Amino acid sequence: MKKSFTLIELLIVVIIVGILATVALPQYQKVVKKARWTEAVSMLGAIRKACEIYYQGHGVKPQKSVANDYIYLNGTAKEDEFASWIDIEIPEPRPLGNWRFIYSLYADNRPDEVGWVHVEESGDDEWTSGEDAFINIYYDGRLVSGPDAPEF
Repeated sequence: MKKSFTLIELLIVVIIVGILATVALPQYQKVVKKARWTEAVSMLGAIRKACEIYYQGHGVKPQKSVANDYIYLNGTAKEDEFASWIDIEIPEPRPLGNWRFIYSLYADNRPDEVGWVHVEESGDDEWTSGEDAFINIYYDGRLVSGPDAPEF
């Protein structure tokens, strides 16, 4: 007589695996999102150090005298002239599902703020800024997160 699994036993195993997958998948997505934010914070630290080196070499912080208070280091509004000042390779934004990271410097000579990373969300072939998903970095290394960004 052969020993084998019955149809009921196989169905029970499939149901258990399905339940485990529905519990594990959202947790996995949270971990992946947190890891991507961690990568962005690491890049902010490198940008901060590069700005400090720029300041030591030039005596002023990276700035510009036009209406926009920001220097975009990547994305559609990237300003190559200014991005090259700090001599750091900023990755072009790669979509992470329907969102991507954009790095910016404050260009209005703020005394203690270096820059920020924020999320742009996609919709209808256009990227729009997520207003609450951002992290600011300061020259002393402090990080301040917006309401939709994780705390570090």
